[in-house]
Amino acid sequence: MHGACWELVTHSDWNDPSYCEPRRTARSAANYAPPDANGHSIAFDPIAFTEKGSRDSLVVEAGEQEGVYLASFDLDAIREYRARELWGNAFRKPHRYGLLVEQRVEDPFVRVNIHGEPYQSSKR
Repeated sequence: MHGACWELVTHSDWNDPSYCEPRRTARSAANYAPPDANGHSIAFDPIAFTEKGSRDSLVVEAGEQEGVYLASFDLDAIREYRARELWGNAFRKPHRYGLLVEQRVEDPFVRVNIHGEPYQSSKR
């Protein structure tokens, strides 16, 4: 094995449409160990605040050595946090997101694919 690996829990919320919303899911980053990088892979839970205020959400940080590191998440606490905090989708404004999902590409962002043809993201 080269680098650090994360074993993340698969749970019933995996298919929840809101699963990928910011600040509502656990996050991890696996980094290669030396000499390619400096290791220190990390995992965070999404619970930014408790009744007492903000908190450190770091669950695990690996050292520089390669290995398998497990991050355990309290899914009941995450579900409770998701139910009470305002980071969910209740206050979204999708009518303002048009430019973010626009498929039209204009100069200077027009690109070609490896065959020299105009790149069409809708066919990706």
